[in-house]
Amino acid sequence: MRYALTLCLTASVATLAAQQAPQLAFDVATAQAPAADAAFEAASIRQNLSGSQSGGGRPRSGGYTFTNLSALNLISLAYNLPFDRIVGGPAWMTSDRYDINAVGKDKTTTEERAVMVRSLLRDRFQLAAHIERRDLPVYFLVVARGDGRLGPGLRRSSVDCKDPEARKKAAAAAGDSRMVCGITFNTGVFMAGGEGVSIMLSTLTAASGRAVLDRTGLTGAYDFELKWIPLPDPNSDNVSIFTAVQEQLGLRLESGTAPLDVLVIDRLERPSEN
Repeated sequence: MRYALTLCLTASVATLAAQQAPQLAFDVATAQAPAADAAFEAASIRQNLSGSQSGGGRPRSGGYTFTNLSALNLISLAYNLPFDRIVGGPAWMTSDRYDINAVGKDKTTTEERAVMVRSLLRDRFQLAAHIERRDLPVYFLVVARGDGRLGPGLRRSSVDCKDPEARKKAAAAAGDSRMVCGITFNTGVFMAGGEGVSIMLSTLTAASGRAVLDRTGLTGAYDFELKWIPLPDPNSDNVSIFTAVQEQLGLRLESGTAPLDVLVIDRLERPSEN
């Protein structure tokens, strides 16, 4: 079964990289954002002891279901930051995984969904943190070809993922052949449907070892299919993340540096289950 993770957050890390701003610090728990009062009405949290490394989430009528996600996964999603830009915190935030059944209104905006997960982290995981600006090595994600042609693994989406009926019909027609709306991930595999390019930045960051900033200029919703070998064997035909991005997506990772926001964890506690 593929879990479709539709919590796509669109804070512009590319804009942050272009700005030479001084160090920024504020209390994440009280940070202002559009729909700042958005929150799940209720959430059931259970620890997942399956030992699986795959996970994700999907919308359901009246809320969201997240499966086998760590606290680090949730923080990354809520603040649109890759793992290497989340500093501090207890060791269990990467090892412990949770299933979360959250109740909330349908057809939420991207900003509302972000704030809802932040509220969940604050209320149930007692998250307290602050932002700092640091100069870091990065990769810029750019279109590889001069004519702008993309690879076979990156296509314009034809489904309106904000429409529940359209989403349902498209998923039924596709079956398990492709991801229609949302994302799914596992070791060396990333698939998504109806999402913007920013949805894969955290995955590319984890695979490449540096923060990845979007310089593609691509807007709108796309379908993605990317497969690579995390530790390529030089004596085989295994594909590194750099080769996979260029050959499968028609994009390229270029080395550079940029000032980036880093989330420093001041407090995080295991949630009580219910």
